Amino acid sequence: MIHEITLQLRGEAGPRQVENARTGLAHLVGGGSVCTVNLLQKE
Repeated sequence: MIHEITLQLRGEAGPRQVENARTGLAHLVGGGSVCTVNLLQKE
């Protein structure tokens, strides 16, 4: 997920590219009480 967000923010996602992507969010919930949230933003 982080890799895809990085590609999007760099403008390198090819046909999956979201135009003018500036912020990405990745979340994961699993393993009972495990939860992570990552926010990446392009300056």
